[in-house]
Amino acid sequence: MSFFDDIDAQHSQFFVDPDLMGGELVTYCPLAGVQREINAIVTRSPNREVDGVFFCDVMLTVRNDATSGISLEEYNKGGDVVIVAKRKGGETSRLRITGDPITQDGGVLTFKVA
Repeated sequence: MSFFDDIDAQHSQFFVDPDLMGGELVTYCPLAGVQREINAIVTRSPNREVDGVFFCDVMLTVRNDATSGISLEEYNKGGDVVIVAKRKGGETSRLRITGDPITQDGGVLTFKVA
């Protein structure tokens, strides 16, 4: 691990802290493994309409950690699911993590879910 990865890992602890950054508890359900609650920063886009159907893009930023977040090594882009509300305070839904992380570094990962 490089010096910068070590700094990223230390800062990631604060980044998804619900008291400091407004993270939310979500449930991560890996395709292979046991589901667990993790802190995530949930970014919800405003609703957009496509051919009369409304969509809301949801992105999650989590620690790159196998215990308190999602580790890049355990992540399965074909089957991992997160239980999260599409609207803050709303009803939760099972949303699949789509594709590779949008951003990643030594400390945090950002995924799009749908």
